[in-house]
Amino acid sequence: MYLSNHVSSPTIPNQQEEEIPVVSQSSGIHVNRINDVEESPPVKPPIIGQTFNISLLNKLAVGCKTLGKPFPHTLFQGKSGTGKSELASESARLMGVGFHRFNASRDSKEIEIVQIIQDLRPHDMLFIDETQNLRGPVQTCLYSAIDRNITPSIRRNKIITGSETPCADFTLLMASNEPGKINKALRSRCQILVMESYSIQELNEIACMHANRNHLELEASAANLLANACRGVPRDIIKWIDKLLLLNPHKAILSDVCVRDMFMTERTRSSGITAQEIQYMEILCSSEGVSVKSMENLMGLDLETLKEMEAELQKMALIDILPAIGRCLTTLGKKYMLFVKSGEVDDRIFFNQPIL
Repeated sequence: MYLSNHVSSPTIPNQQEEEIPVVSQSSGIHVNRINDVEESPPVKPPIIGQTFNISLLNKLAVGCKTLGKPFPHTLFQGKSGTGKSELASESARLMGVGFHRFNASRDSKEIEIVQIIQDLRPHDMLFIDETQNLRGPVQTCLYSAIDRNITPSIRRNKIITGSETPCADFTLLMASNEPGKINKALRSRCQILVMESYSIQELNEIACMHANRNHLELEASAANLLANACRGVPRDIIKWIDKLLLLNPHKAILSDVCVRDMFMTERTRSSGITAQEIQYMEILCSSEGVSVKSMENLMGLDLETLKEMEAELQKMALIDILPAIGRCLTTLGKKYMLFVKSGEVDDRIFFNQPIL
């Protein structure tokens, strides 16, 4: 899901990623990983996609406000760039409560989580993005906070063992693309919302909407090319349109030629397949049954990046990973590599995608 209150600025890169230094009232400690500490926006922006999830959030918000209860603790689950953060923000907007964002990392400490919770007001929402990055003990400190509205006490910037401090009745929102790394005990305390897949039509609408907000118009063929290439990830569309704006500063209408030229700067094909993924499949063309360790060495990639790439290629049915053999091209994958080597550049022809 994409919320249109994202307004990019070509002159200020990573505008939304800048961290806002916040000082906890209870402990005086700087909270550097909170990106947003704000009241939810008063005007509802248009939303595209995630129809079922948005409907559910609306119904829950109505029930909570009718009964005077906080929103249910929720885990938003899905791949990166599909709108988990936006759904969390929309939950706060529907409830009319404060929204506090915390970007989790392996270095996140218990005291950082505790000090934020102690500053929350009743029914406020604490959103922890990339929750799977929190170490086990840090995740554990959330149990008593959401079960009994109790946190460890803080004194002189330290957790006081055996001492507890009451906290407001708040809502914990979490987002993860690796929910299995979150403690089962923590997951069991939350409702789980799985991100829905986006249709090509929805992705087209997202592309056109974001272009319009940047005072651009996309020809239908250009929007369709972006929609097909993004592999269901709206964030990629937004990133590409921001780049199109920079590459075509004097154009008000962008054609599919502009999009193709932009893809060439990223060495990305019209299907969204990257040059790195082509390199991966070229290795399998010459040597099937490659082990994960050999592929790491040949590609110069870490295991996590390699697995993300393989997941995308498997989803497109271009590769397979067989227990007794290893990594190999599927029949479709072999045909695709012949298509690439023939010099064809428009993957929509191969994958039978509509060309407007």
